[in-house]
Amino acid sequence: MERSLYRQSLRLEEHDDPDHPIVALATRRIEELASRQESIEGTIAALRAKRPEGAKPDEVVAMLDAIPDMRETLNEADEDELIELFDAFDVCAAYTKSTRRLELAASVTPELAAGHSRSREGVQNPPPL
Repeated sequence: MERSLYRQSLRLEEHDDPDHPIVALATRRIEELASRQESIEGTIAALRAKRPEGAKPDEVVAMLDAIPDMRETLNEADEDELIELFDAFDVCAAYTKSTRRLELAASVTPELAAGHSRSREGVQNPPPL
């Protein structure tokens, strides 16, 4: 935004005549860009204000416990069921060939996790901080 505003101000400096059409267009564009910049800055400030503080360890454990154990379902599901599950959990996979790295991500909403809890056998709770 700042670069665009700077370029428009250069257009104003190119003309001595304040009634020149380029000056009028540049002035309108500067006003438009300034308004857009103000809106963006306001949105960023609002998002920063809404940003939650970090979760406490016991809250993390509770969130993890709410994730259903889908191993058996995934092993037994046919292609159409897998598509439906991956869509429901918004599964995303990214593979980087050069590093042979696979990154997986999924979204678990309270609605999807409702009524399910996963077994945490063999998983120790983290030590208290």
